Formats: sequence, structure tokens, C-alpha cells
Amino acid sequence: MRSGPVPPEPAAASVPRETLERYVGRYALPRGPVAVALGEDGRLTVRLGGQRALPLRPTSATEFRVEGVDARVVFLVGRATSGS
Repeated sequence: MRSGPVPPEPAAASVPRETLERYVGRYALPRGPVAVALGEDGRLTVRLGGQRALPLRPTSATEFRVEGVDARVVFLVGRATSGS
């Protein structure tokens, strides 16, 4: 548990659509399958298992905050993954 003032939200980053498109796919994680999709609005969403999709807000070209929950997604570019 942390105490003290809540740190400010990181500023949103601008990420080119071509970069976002590379992240789209299915990933196998220890907690279950994860699906990343790109909406018509140009924003990424993440879905863990059968849960509802949640929007992602970029804080860098590879790191995203999951809106509505205290979580983040980091894409490890250039490393082998089990995504499809």
C-alpha cells in the first residue's frame, strides 16, 4: 500500500496508427488470453479473457494505461512473443 499524494497521470502520447496496428492481436499471458484490437476511432482496446474490452491511453510509443482500472500494458518491441 502506498500513502501520500496521488501522482499525476502521465501525459498522453501521440502514437502513429501504423505502430498501433502492429500491436493488434492475441497474446498468451499467465492470467489467460488477451486480445488487443484497434477501433474505428483509432484507439487500442484490450480484453482479458471474457471481460469487456477497455480502452488504452498511450503514455509512450510502447506503454499504455488501461482506462478505468489501475493497470498498464507494455509492448516489448523486437522481442519474440506468442502473439498472433
